[in-house]
Amino acid sequence: MIKLRAVSRILLASVCCFGFGPSAFAFGHEGHEAVAILALQKLHADQAAHNPKATVALQNLTKLLGNEDMAAVAVWADWVRLKATNLSPTVIHDIDARFPGNGDWHFVDLPLGTSAYATNAVSANDNDVVQGISKCLAMLESADTSVEQDHHLVALKFLIHLVGDIHQPLHVACGYHQTNQSGIVRSPAKAAGLPDDRGGNHLLSTASPSSASLHHLWDSDLVFAQTSLAVSKVEGSDVANALSGDMTANLFPNATGDHHDWAAKWATDSTAAAVAAYKGIKVPVITGVTNHGKEIVLTQMKNFKKNDYIATHEEAAKQQLLKASWHLAELLENINWHN
Repeated sequence: MIKLRAVSRILLASVCCFGFGPSAFAFGHEGHEAVAILALQKLHADQAAHNPKATVALQNLTKLLGNEDMAAVAVWADWVRLKATNLSPTVIHDIDARFPGNGDWHFVDLPLGTSAYATNAVSANDNDVVQGISKCLAMLESADTSVEQDHHLVALKFLIHLVGDIHQPLHVACGYHQTNQSGIVRSPAKAAGLPDDRGGNHLLSTASPSSASLHHLWDSDLVFAQTSLAVSKVEGSDVANALSGDMTANLFPNATGDHHDWAAKWATDSTAAAVAAYKGIKVPVITGVTNHGKEIVLTQMKNFKKNDYIATHEEAAKQQLLKASWHLAELLENINWHN
C-alpha cells in the first residue's frame, strides 16, 4: 500500500496540472481504496462465518490479482480513463480497443426527479455506469477461452472501481438547468435536452474556477471528514480504519434477486442520495453553456457555506462508502466465476 499511495498522489498532482482536477476521481483515490479494503474485510469475515461464496470469491481474487490486492487496483480504471502517465499509451490503446466506451462507464447523469434507473431514462445509455458494471460481470462470467489471457483481470479491475463510482451520488444524478434562468430542473420530462452541471462539477463554492466544486466535496472532502486527520495526511487505509468498526455482520440487509440487476438498484438508491446532496443548493441565473451545449458554464453557488455543507452530509457520505464496500463484497461473492 505504501507504494500505491505515493503513486496515487503523484498521479493526482499531474492530473490537476492537466486541468482534470481532483474531482476526476470519484470518491478520490482514498475513497476507492477504502471501499476496496472494507470489501475485503467483509469477504474475510464472511469466510470466517463459513460462507462458501466468500471463499470462492477470495480464491478468484487471488488467482486474478496475484500479488496485488483490491486496494492496489481500486483507481486503475481512472488511470486508464485519464491516460495516466504510469500506463503506457500502448496499454491504454489496447484496453480501449478491447473495452470500447469504458471512459463513460464511470457515471450516468440522471435528473434528480428520476424515480428509478431504467435503460430509457434521461442520460442512460449502453456505456453508463450501470451498463459498465453489467459488461464487467459478463466478462468475468464468460467461459470464452478465445479472449486474451488478462481479459478477466481487466474486467475485475474495472468492476472494483465502478462499484465505488455508482455509490458516489453525484456520479449517478445531477442538476439540469435552463439558461437565463435560476434554479435546478429536476423533472426528467423537462430536463431532457437541457444542459447539466456534470454531477456538480460545474457548481463552485467560490468564484474561482480552481475552487472546490460540489462534486469534489463528495469525491474528497466528505471522504476525508470520516477521519480526524488533517486532509494532507489522509490515506485510504485511514478512511477504512475509521469506518471498519461499522462493518458489522448485519449492517445492511442481504441482497436478494439476480445479481445482474443489482447495479440498477444501486443507481436508484444513489439517485435518492443525490437528491439529498442537492437539497438547499441555490443556483443563480445560468449565463451560458459549454461542451456543445451539453453542460452549463462554471457557476458559483449562492450563499454556499462549505463547512456547514460538510457537517450536514458527513453521515450520508459515510453510508455511501459503507454501502459501496458491502455491495462490492456481496457482488464478488455472487459472481459465477470463469477464469
